[in-house]
Amino acid sequence: MIPPSVDVKLHQLADKIIQRYKDNLVAIAIFGASSKGYVYPKGEIELLVVTRSYNEPMHRDVENLALDTSLEINRQIEVEVLSFDDFRYVISNFLRLVLELAVFYKILYDPLDELKNAIERTKMNLSKKSKRRRKRKTESYD
Repeated sequence: MIPPSVDVKLHQLADKIIQRYKDNLVAIAIFGASSKGYVYPKGEIELLVVTRSYNEPMHRDVENLALDTSLEINRQIEVEVLSFDDFRYVISNFLRLVLELAVFYKILYDPLDELKNAIERTKMNLSKKSKRRRKRKTESYD
């Protein structure tokens, strides 16, 4: 697990982002193994910020907020800021991120469950593809 003191700071970071960008914000999540605490005590944390539309100045500001938090918790925070359309494209086309999000994620902010639903739909689609692949394999052995 993420140490409670680090978890508090991450929620404070999310609150700052929400205060500044609520109108453009879809969701904030931690992803990768760090979301479940499967890293060394000083391992990096991966923060995903999903927005309605991408905005470079916002991206830089979020990175600066994350840097401030990084210094407070003595752990690097890697920031990914994506528009929701880009997020859907990425999870449809990049298996590594899909797997990290499907298995390892912790949502800090997702008021309309858009991030959660997109991840769940992708997991269901992967499961269906996997079942079809297994079915084709067994049919080819017959």
